Amino acid sequence: MATLTLDDLVVTHGTTRVVDDVSARFEPGTITAVLGPNGAGKSTLLNTIVGLHQPAAGRIQLGGVALGEMPMTTRARHFGLLPQHGTVHWNVSVESIVQLGRLPHQQRRGRNCAADEAAVERALAVTRLENLRDKPILSLSGGERARALLARVLAGEPDWLLADEPLANLDPAYQLDVIAILRDFARRGGGVLVVLHDLTHALRAADQALLLHQGRAIACGAPETVLSQDNLSRVFGITAQHGLAADGQPFVLPTARG
Repeated sequence: MATLTLDDLVVTHGTTRVVDDVSARFEPGTITAVLGPNGAGKSTLLNTIVGLHQPAAGRIQLGGVALGEMPMTTRARHFGLLPQHGTVHWNVSVESIVQLGRLPHQQRRGRNCAADEAAVERALAVTRLENLRDKPILSLSGGERARALLARVLAGEPDWLLADEPLANLDPAYQLDVIAILRDFARRGGGVLVVLHDLTHALRAADQALLLHQGRAIACGAPETVLSQDNLSRVFGITAQHGLAADGQPFVLPTARG
């Protein structure tokens, strides 16, 4: 596994700098929560890392190798993206959806092999979908479908998992399931960048937090430092209560605007 670095990264949409001179360093085996209000550049940042957007300036490097010089098939093996609005256009089985995650590894073979089948089985097991493998994807609940799309990414066995708001529209139990899967991925040596809006989940789950505002990096470091009252006021325009729950875990509770 290799370190992922951003150096003075700029991404534009027209004349607007959506990501504006962002530098950061992400280590394998850790979870980084990417935070910020709507329109801060979070999704654009993740999409640029995987190659869906091209930087206007700056560099993205993986282990010192510029991603712009890396073939897209190789890049796809290193990075798995769970997009913000995962959509499914064909009502195929859950297993068929998860098998799509193996495509970056099949460019030369063009067919499944034992390694592909084993990776799919592991992804189904991790997301607890073994009993739903034959179900049509569109027959699942929203939470089950979200897990299937996450399993598709995991089946690709990427070094880095980039998840854009994976907790959106999930009930609390499913949210905890997804957080546990991300933690397990990092525990096994993978790197995770996850866009979150729940500040308490970010505080509890992440090793590092990157706070964006209007495309710029306001802070990057330990979550408890990044989520200071000053930063929350500056970026979100809120006041918040910081404390410890009965189990000793920290929480951040937004209390008011201003």
